[in-house]
Amino acid sequence: VRFVQPYLDHPPLAGIIYALGVGKKINDLREIKPDNFRTLNLWLSYLTAILIFLLGFQMAGPWVGLLAFLFYSTVPSFVFTSRLTLAENVLIPLFLLSANLLFLGKRLNKVIFFFLGGFFAGLCALTKLSGWSIILAGFFLLFYWKRSLKDFLSFLIPGVIIGSLYFFYGWYL
Repeated sequence: VRFVQPYLDHPPLAGIIYALGVGKKINDLREIKPDNFRTLNLWLSYLTAILIFLLGFQMAGPWVGLLAFLFYSTVPSFVFTSRLTLAENVLIPLFLLSANLLFLGKRLNKVIFFFLGGFFAGLCALTKLSGWSIILAGFFLLFYWKRSLKDFLSFLIPGVIIGSLYFFYGWYL
């Protein structure tokens, strides 16, 4: 397989996001350095820490959110792995954003939050194949909360359509 051919066993979104860290001045593959990706990883880890706090805050209050934020920000294994260029480091903030939106939709009883949660869950599926589990988890969470059919569809339709783009892309190729 030549390097320029699509990497079909991994969805493309994480690679596209990490490519944003590479400047337009790069003309050759040898010019890419790890520093091109580190800045983006730092911003993703900051976003992840904030989203962890917000999810803990929504689920159990401000002290749990603060404790979760502090654990994520100080435990060495979390700190070191959040600095690596891995698809998981793109998947985690998307998952947390989807989960936060689901909990916000439940609390405020607004369909738009379920729709946006489904949108970001679909982006999770475009980041890594295990992102489909986030769509499934959202489905079970809505089932557990006994939400209406409108809430289910507003979450599942964008999630499944966006997540399926990867498979449509593969079938097209």
